[in-house]
Amino acid sequence: MAHPPPPQAIDDAPARGLVIEFSRARDSADPYAFTFEPQRYLIRTLGGRVRDLTIDWDSELLELLQALHRPGAEATASRALGARLRASLDGAGWELLEERIAAAVHDEAPLHVTLRASAAELYTLPWELLPLDSVGLPLGALPTVLLRYEWPGSTTRRRRGPAPSGRVLFAWSAAGGAVPAGEHGAAIRAACERGGVRFDPAADTLEHASLQGLARALREADRGGAPIDALHLLCHGRGAPSGGYGLALDGDGDDVFVGAETLARVLVPHADMIRLVVLAACNSGDGLSAHRLGGLAQALHRAGIQAVIASRYPLSTGGSILLTERLYAGLVGARLTLEAAFLEAKDALCATAGGDWAALQLYARAADGDATDLLGLAAPAPAVDVPAPEAEALVPASGGLRWPALVIAGAVIAALGFIAALLLVRGRGDDAPDTTANGSTTAGAVGPDAAPEVVPFALRLAGGRAPSSCWDSCADDEACKERCGARYQELRAAMVELAPTIAGCFDRTKPDTFLDPDAHNGTRWTVDLEIDVAASGAVTEVTTRSDARAPIPEACVKETVATLRLSPAERDYDGSQVTLSNPLDVELRRTYGGWTQ
Repeated sequence: MAHPPPPQAIDDAPARGLVIEFSRARDSADPYAFTFEPQRYLIRTLGGRVRDLTIDWDSELLELLQALHRPGAEATASRALGARLRASLDGAGWELLEERIAAAVHDEAPLHVTLRASAAELYTLPWELLPLDSVGLPLGALPTVLLRYEWPGSTTRRRRGPAPSGRVLFAWSAAGGAVPAGEHGAAIRAACERGGVRFDPAADTLEHASLQGLARALREADRGGAPIDALHLLCHGRGAPSGGYGLALDGDGDDVFVGAETLARVLVPHADMIRLVVLAACNSGDGLSAHRLGGLAQALHRAGIQAVIASRYPLSTGGSILLTERLYAGLVGARLTLEAAFLEAKDALCATAGGDWAALQLYARAADGDATDLLGLAAPAPAVDVPAPEAEALVPASGGLRWPALVIAGAVIAALGFIAALLLVRGRGDDAPDTTANGSTTAGAVGPDAAPEVVPFALRLAGGRAPSSCWDSCADDEACKERCGARYQELRAAMVELAPTIAGCFDRTKPDTFLDPDAHNGTRWTVDLEIDVAASGAVTEVTTRSDARAPIPEACVKETVATLRLSPAERDYDGSQVTLSNPLDVELRRTYGGWTQ
């Protein structure tokens, strides 16, 4: 096996963030309450104003969507469809968004655009084709811009069991027609060889895959076998008689149609093991049916799979091979993050004559970070200090809001090294002064009712040194560095679990309760936070460094702590204490936008 390349630092190039969130103006509570007629949608622009737009779901739009599926017609349809999308955004604040995107492109700075929509039909539209006049390219063709889709309110199932090792299961079926199984398998094998990751063609390839065979392979891996970190499924898509698309897999003597719900029933029980699903199948991204909208990728994403890559409309055979080669060459061979590997694969497709680049669709959550190490291969640098990336939220309107939506920079906390350590300190009396991992003394307690529980895996982090001191003590000992890297990953996983709770709490808190809107008008302010939590549940605010007029809201501190669960026996163990702090001297920060009148 080839010696693996040096790990890529996760936070080498921190990305800017932009979140765009739509809602349907009518029947907004039902994501599927859709009819084929003009629909009005709400969007909040960068200045905090609520705008609306109308998309006419007429026969012309549906014909353009269908034309994307027909070889030879996709170029004309792509231009026309992009123009339709651009026209629908006129007057909805798109000009401000385009300025933000263009600025990032001209600066050659990574920009991650997250599109959230509570209206399911909006996921069927290829927003990758949206033209940017100031740049001269459509949104999906920009080399430094990542477009990902996220279902609002969905969460990633936290990984259970051992740390990821990079194992890829390659499953293929030719039930719906010939597939380039040899080329896909060779690409995955070559990437694993280059990255120093074990790939056993016999154990890691599922030939002539059936639904039962796939379920069995996942079950065996989950019950004590080698955990599967990524599933690469190569097959053909197939239309259902009732509309929509599914997969054609092997069956008993005949092929079997597998729809979104059926596939989800097989994969979702293992969502705490599988980190990535790649659906290399025609029409596996989002199908448009007469009675229900949503595709295979969306179903898996909503059910908790961390990342899903699929094609919204048919990939060419050559395109599917190139995607597989470049995606795994980056993800496994070069040990890049998911986002970097996806962009490299997309850029490779952009360099071809076809329209495969616009077919790719990535479902992932902003809360999981902007530099996601799905396979446990992209070990971060030991200690870094990077500025927090700017982020804006564009959210549906709700009554009476006069402050900007708040976005936690910790949506990319895991990626950029903003990390809270879970350290178990033993042998301390209750009346001993509390100190953080950095040695600072805590301030007054918030109260014992904050959280009666703390995470089970906190015990596994007990007794270990903080990553910064761990790396410093390793010198040139590679085995030592490997152990420190594994510990860093555990701590990062803990922060990934905490980040959505912190974000959700602040999104429900009026910023004018702790920031002065008059002093901060038109500006952005950052709050850095360290928390100390006793095992009894008492919360102590260690430090709050900000320009705020008051401390961080106690409710958010308490709610953050409440996401951690510890059994009573563990809570009482030897006077233990759990400390959320900052062992890497990297700020845990929350950034707020300026107020507008």
